[in-house]
Amino acid sequence: MFLLVLALVCQNLISTEVQAQTKTCEQPSSFQAIVNCAMERHPEIQRQESMKNIGLSLEKQASQRINPEIDDQSVFGNNQNQSVSSHQINLAHTFELGGKRPARMNAAKAEASNIVSQALHIKEEVYIRTVKTMYRIRQVHTEMKILNEALETFGKIQQQFKSRPRLGPEQEVSLSVFQLAQGDYQLRKNELQTEESQLENSIELSIGQTFPHNDAVLPVMKKEWPVIETQEPEFRGSAIGIAQSEMNLAQARLNIAKSEAWPNLKLGPSAQQTSDGLTSYWTYGFNVSLPLPLYQTNSAGKKIAALELTRARQNMELTRKELSSEKKILIIQYQNAVLALQQAVSSREIEQRHKKIDQLFERGVVTSSLVIEAHRQMLDFTKNQHNQEVNALDAWMKIHALEGKLFEGDL
Repeated sequence: MFLLVLALVCQNLISTEVQAQTKTCEQPSSFQAIVNCAMERHPEIQRQESMKNIGLSLEKQASQRINPEIDDQSVFGNNQNQSVSSHQINLAHTFELGGKRPARMNAAKAEASNIVSQALHIKEEVYIRTVKTMYRIRQVHTEMKILNEALETFGKIQQQFKSRPRLGPEQEVSLSVFQLAQGDYQLRKNELQTEESQLENSIELSIGQTFPHNDAVLPVMKKEWPVIETQEPEFRGSAIGIAQSEMNLAQARLNIAKSEAWPNLKLGPSAQQTSDGLTSYWTYGFNVSLPLPLYQTNSAGKKIAALELTRARQNMELTRKELSSEKKILIIQYQNAVLALQQAVSSREIEQRHKKIDQLFERGVVTSSLVIEAHRQMLDFTKNQHNQEVNALDAWMKIHALEGKLFEGDL
């Protein structure tokens, strides 16, 4: 009865935990919730989680011992018209010499560690991709707003020209220029709409549900960017983890190759029944089987494994150098992008200038070409600002991924 109650309680706890995890992904209402949901439901992460479950079973498989063997031999015959027979039963247990079983277990641990590092690599990629996608959706909305305002302005100006009974040569040219600018901006808007649809579909695939069309779930533009520490790098991310696990696996395989130079000893009891006419008796003893290493001691296998270990150690050192160089480049990328963002004119100031130019055009103070150029400059500036934001964000996340801190702190 106690076991039944305990089983029901465990089942309820598991069910509650599953429901809680599902509930967090039902209607994500914040940027962080969407990212967390993607880290649970993204197809690539789910595939890798299945691989992690396999990795957990590798050591159990490697620790299995060889089953004992039983051998039976029966012979029959006649001796001076008397029936004779002999039955021999041998039971043999295999003793793996040379440390074969520990070597296999260490190799399994290294393989499991490699799978975990590969899973971490997938999580890092999904995390970075999801965050950048969410930022880009917010940027697309901003650029779309600028395009809509420009299209609205161009439309109003064209209506003003068309409402006049007669246009002069300069006004006709201005009308044509505004019509061309409106067509160009409409094409840009179509491109942004396509990009927005692709980005939202990507998020929908990641979270397994419809994208919440609400600006509240989008990240805001950072006013202050954190300072990146330029101290001596200490790498704890997936890249160094994969290289380390590959080196451990190569060492374990070398140990396996060395252990295979030792033969396996088979030893066990033996029993034999002999019948000769009316006489029958039992004899007992033991059996031993030991291969003789006369032809080879797995020297070729040991050589290959040693070369693989040398290659893995070399890869480890090269990976450290590559990651160190990559971090320096990312720090420069981050610092330059943040500096560009800090020195740039604020979006509010640009908006004020944009409205002032429109007012001056309505008063006839500025030309049509200047109005179009002002809108183009505003759009190009916003796009360049967004590119710098993505560069800073990408560098910041990759640096933290190298250090094993990607999932720590605020986004």
